[in-house]
Formats: sequence, structure tokens, C-alpha cells
Amino acid sequence: MKIKPGFEERPEQHYAGIRRHIAREELAEVVPQALAELREALSAAEIEPSGPPLVRYWVVDYNMSNVEVDIGLPIVPANLPDHGAARPGTLPAGTYASVMHSGDYSGLVETTAALLDWAKRNGVAWNVRDDHNVTHWAGRVERYLVSPPLETDPSQWRTEISILVRD
Repeated sequence: MKIKPGFEERPEQHYAGIRRHIAREELAEVVPQALAELREALSAAEIEPSGPPLVRYWVVDYNMSNVEVDIGLPIVPANLPDHGAARPGTLPAGTYASVMHSGDYSGLVETTAALLDWAKRNGVAWNVRDDHNVTHWAGRVERYLVSPPLETDPSQWRTEISILVRD
């Protein structure tokens, strides 16, 4: 797969998120449920999201095919409602390498693998710690720029994959 990543200096980004420890194949089911729960909590607190939904990857365990993620919505810093699962989060400021994925989510793994391979070939170092095939990310995020429920045609979906580059 041929990709053309770009670099962008980004400020920190605040979000409200719900943390999940799940098998990677459960993402497609868990993400919409968590976003619905989060939207309900923010709506009850009269907090409007300030951007598209996101999934922040904290840990990817390639041995067990598990992930630890925050499923979130960007917010302007504000007090979050007292909602059991929702918690504040902040993506760190820094330089991110990004690539756009077009189409349904089944291809996200392939696009992410292409970004990781591109970095390896081009000497780009991620802000990451690897511990026996368990990767701990400082800033790895998918932003769902065009997505359900607003767009029902998967061929029109657009997802930005961004990873924080090591200083």
C-alpha cells in the first residue's frame, strides 16, 4: 500500500473519553457503544464536542491481540460530568505524522501498518515504548472525520491516523 504521510505540529488536545481494555477485533462493536454513552453524558452536562470522535491507543499487545484505548470526543477544557466511565484526557502536543484512510474501518489495520512501515523505512522514530511486543504509545490516535451516523456510505468514510514523533 502506497501512502503519503504528512507532518504537523499540534497543540495538546483535551478530550472526554471512556477507557476500554479489549480484543482488537471488538473495536468495531465497542467504539459506537462507548461514543453513544459519552455523547449522552456530555449532553446531560451541556458540553458540546469541539471536534470529531477519536480513538486514542494507549497499549497494543501484539502477543494477545489486545488494545487499551480511550474512545473519546474532543472538548474545550471543562469540568466533566460525574459519569462513572467518562474521564478527561489530553493528547500531548508535538509533531505528529499523519495519513488519511478512506473507506470502511476494515482497512484501518492495513493503513496503520503502512504508516508504521513508512516510518521504519524513512528513519522516523515514534514516541513509544516497546516491551516484548507490547507497545505503549504516547500519542497514537484515529480521528473519524467522516463517519457514521452522519455518513452511512462506508466508501465515503475518512479517518485520520496520527502518531506522535519522538523529539
